[in-house]
Amino acid sequence: MNRCIEPTIHTVRALDNFSSWLLQKLEETGMSHGELAREIGVSRKTILGYCNRHCYPRLDVMAEIYAYFDENWIQIPICK
Repeated sequence: MNRCIEPTIHTVRALDNFSSWLLQKLEETGMSHGELAREIGVSRKTILGYCNRHCYPRLDVMAEIYAYFDENWIQIPICK
């Protein structure tokens, strides 16, 4: 069952900050959306959705993304 979470100002800002961080990591590494998707086991469309701020990653997927980029903490600011 898919549950939609009503966006709040905090969730919108967190998504914006996560998307910016992800785009920066992809640029720094020269990795494509498709390459990251294959590495963590999701579709390219899913990664594009995260980068374009169209959808939120589940915590398990977010953890995979952070681990892939050798991050030890998941920290997403909720303000600019």
